[in-house]
Amino acid sequence: MLLAVDVGNTNVVIALFHKDELVQEWRINSDAKRTADEYISILLSLFRDAGLSLSAIDSSVMSTVVPQLLGPFIRVVERLTGEKPLVVNASIYDKLPVKVPESALHEIGTDLICNAVEAYSLYKKSCIVVDFGTALTFTAINDQGNIEGVAITPGLGTAGTS
Repeated sequence: MLLAVDVGNTNVVIALFHKDELVQEWRINSDAKRTADEYISILLSLFRDAGLSLSAIDSSVMSTVVPQLLGPFIRVVERLTGEKPLVVNASIYDKLPVKVPESALHEIGTDLICNAVEAYSLYKKSCIVVDFGTALTFTAINDQGNIEGVAITPGLGTAGTS
């Protein structure tokens, strides 16, 4: 199974996939003050409660937009799986089915890159991906898989009301 970890500003989303099928998904609060050991304890409990074995994990991938949690979550995944995760960052962008503009290599969040990869892999044509997270984001991809642009606005929970 694939262990996928998306460390966002508000939540950490952990998912297990068997081939293309989502087996399990959990959301826990992102907290840069929490240690790797605390996250490991939480995840071990979640796996146990779901009746899932860590030994079933044969690969892992991780994305984060919270730099302070990069190191702790690499340690979390290593401890759970015995292997370092594939970390989505600019060093692997040339291997992806979408192309990130050179001028935006370090400006577009890895969460948006992952969204673009999934959308383009599914549809193979021009599309706009909308993500309702801490921020509301729009990522435009053309039919050649080039990311044309990104727009980011406050999300529903952070925009406030008048």
